[in-house]
Parts: sequence; structure tokens; C-alpha cells
Amino acid sequence: MEEQTGHIDAIIFGLEGSIITSENSWDRCLRLLLSEYGVDYNRVRLKPEMAGRTLEECAAELKKRYPEYIKDDETYIAKRIRDFLADLIDKGLAYEEGFESFYAYAENNFKLAIATSMDRELFTKMDEKISFTRQFQAPVLFASSGKGKPDPSLFQEAAKELGVDLKDCLAIEDSPNGILAARHADAMVIGLAGTFSGQELEDLSGLPADKIFENYVEIEEWLRARGHSS
Repeated sequence: MEEQTGHIDAIIFGLEGSIITSENSWDRCLRLLLSEYGVDYNRVRLKPEMAGRTLEECAAELKKRYPEYIKDDETYIAKRIRDFLADLIDKGLAYEEGFESFYAYAENNFKLAIATSMDRELFTKMDEKISFTRQFQAPVLFASSGKGKPDPSLFQEAAKELGVDLKDCLAIEDSPNGILAARHADAMVIGLAGTFSGQELEDLSGLPADKIFENYVEIEEWLRARGHSS
């Protein structure tokens, strides 16, 4: 698919892996959870499918993949995932490298929103830990429909909240599901390498990102080159 070239009025960020470096916590969580059922965590198989999903969708996917091992219901599995992640949040969080500087640039040039499948309870815990909403004033949209990415509804809700057309939005996503969701929503999308390599994002996303960058410095340079600077 050819890169879209229209003017950008708004940026819609993912959260985990795009703003917060929590994806390693997800890996540790799934490794611990699956070990309780005697299953080895296969990141190559599971990570592309799980990233960007809600807790409930992740629980359903685990039961579907390992029915001979996982007999507990999805509600219990989702609770275990939440408990593991809450414990890992207590041990520390950090922002993706360059995000804070990029946000300072972006808030002067675009409308901003965050579209996340993150569990609200975990978001509240994260917010208490790092005062996220005090530092960043962008509205946060959750998966109120119960559908995480690659469903496009999160991006549709974010664009509606900002009062912009999705064709004038740029999504920044770190996962194949996030890129696919933005594409289905008809937004321009940048793949941010980190959780997945740039090559993995290209190979696994189904529909390609307009651009793939290694960090926020590169994204800002690209946007400035397109005339978005103040």
C-alpha cells in the first residue's frame, strides 16, 4: 500500500509499547502464567496474536490454543493476567525512549489522543505509579466495545473524540494488531520498532504501515520534513 500524503491534523498513540515500556512485562506475565499450566511460553507464536488485545481476548486466545492444559474459565485467566501485570507495574515502569520530548513537540502541532486496549484497573495503577495523566493531557480511549486491536473501533472513537476525520490522523503503533487496526480505520500509521523489529512489523501486520521507524527522533524528523513544525 502506498504511503498516504495528506495533511496530518491529529496523532493517535497506542500505549503499551508505544508510550510505556510494558511489553517485556507482558512477556514475563505470560511466561509465569503458562508455567502454572505446564506450558512453555512461545513468544514467536503468541506475541503477534496477543499484543494489542484486551485481557479477556488474551484469556480466550490462551484457552483456544491450549485446551488440553488450560481448564480454568476465561474470567479467572484474565484475573490472573491482571494480577501478574499489577505486580510487575509495582516493580517499575518507564517511557519509551524519546517519547517525552516527542510529546512536547507534538502537542504544539497536532491534536493528540491515546487509544489503548489496556485494562482500566491496570491503567489506574500505572497512573498512580507515574502520574501519567498529570503529565500528558491527551484523552485516553479504552476498548469500551470489549474489542481490542485489530478491531478499528478504538481509532474510530479517538477520532470522534478529537473531532477529526480518520484520514487526517496518524497512528503510532508498536504491534501488528495495532497497525492493522489503524489501517482498517483508514488512518495513516507509523510502525514503531521495539516490541517487534521493523522487519517483523512489516511481515506480520497483514496491511503494511506507511512508515516504520526505530525511535521517536526519527518520527519527529519525518514530520518536520513534511512541514509540521512550530
